[in-house]
Amino acid sequence: MSRAASRCAVRLSTLALTAACPLCPHLVDLPNELLIAILEHLRSTDLCALSQTCRHLCAVAERVLYSSIVISEHLMECVLSERPQERVCLPMRTLRCCDSLLRRPHLTSIVRQFSIRWQTANAADHSHADSQRMSAVCARISCVLRSLVALERLELLLGPEVDVNVVIRHCRLPALRYCALSAEAPLEVIPSFSAPSSASAPQLVEFLSHVPRLTHLRLHEHLDDHVQAARSHTLLANPLPAGALPVLCAFRGSPAAAAALLPGRPVHYLSLSGQDDDFAVHLARLARTSVPVRYLDLATMAVRPGLLRSVAVYFPVVEGIKIRLALRHTLHYTMSGIRMLHALVSVLVDFKALAYLDLSPTEAETRNCHSVGSTERDNASELCIQWSYVCPTLIRVVFPSHAEYRKINGIWTRLSTRPTRHSK
Repeated sequence: MSRAASRCAVRLSTLALTAACPLCPHLVDLPNELLIAILEHLRSTDLCALSQTCRHLCAVAERVLYSSIVISEHLMECVLSERPQERVCLPMRTLRCCDSLLRRPHLTSIVRQFSIRWQTANAADHSHADSQRMSAVCARISCVLRSLVALERLELLLGPEVDVNVVIRHCRLPALRYCALSAEAPLEVIPSFSAPSSASAPQLVEFLSHVPRLTHLRLHEHLDDHVQAARSHTLLANPLPAGALPVLCAFRGSPAAAAALLPGRPVHYLSLSGQDDDFAVHLARLARTSVPVRYLDLATMAVRPGLLRSVAVYFPVVEGIKIRLALRHTLHYTMSGIRMLHALVSVLVDFKALAYLDLSPTEAETRNCHSVGSTERDNASELCIQWSYVCPTLIRVVFPSHAEYRKINGIWTRLSTRPTRHSK
């Protein structure tokens, strides 16, 4: 069925570029389920062309097009017709999409994925008029979002001039399974318009209280420490209801946000960003999940090796760790290459269930530890043996060079030098 649908889709892709579609009389007799299976293999551009050239297929093509909406755009300057003397930054593709959905309310029930990513073109501050218009854009998106009752995947990766809480206000998404909310902005370009986000945590709490099927949550923002501290304090002051997020299994975000949202919830995958001091402060609350944390991702956080001892205490059954070690902060400057990793021997002894250790995010100062020379490879194998001696459960290691070693039949073997990803 899949191959036949793919072949038919290739044929339709060619016909979509012509002025007529001779297959239409035959295709309209097919069940809608079969038509959808065929059209799902088309690229969005070909699907748009096909919907315009074949009126009989337009309704089915629209259902396929609008089932997954992914918008990625730069906020470029444009001139408004009503005020040609002004130049403003507006997300025009997003506005057109929202207008299209508002004109076609019958399509809102078929949207399963709604993803918006905005990026600013420069670091210039926006005027008050820009802020007002962006607020209106947020209200438009929020209006659309409230109508997407069957939505399963939501991504709002917005720029610094947007308070994402304005968008999610009063939204009820009972089918939502994946949610990513973030402000992708460098610190120096955050204008005053985004300031309310630090005091809008009650809106986030209200939103998260009405997504009972959510399994994956990402709350990551490039905000300074003061704004993050204010937001986290507000989250702690407005905790989620006890029954909220009953099936949440994976979380990505700052340690403070995780400490506010995770206690009592079945999270077994935890990915954190920020400072390791912040991580250390919140370790006790992070360990209060209803199920043990099995995988810990600290790839974006420079972690001192000594902190791993606390990780072993609070996450005693962790099976996989991906980490960026801050080795230069703790080891003697004369140590280089793979010699810098020997210090982990005294740390890994505290882990009782660790099977996977990924050091690939570690800084470049250890990237030369796996040259083509056999001596360095022997040193890596010897290091794996030492680690597995103090941590018998360890069977897989990825070094900063991305070289992967596995314990196969009791022997440590190098598999590849390509970056690897942990499979949950």
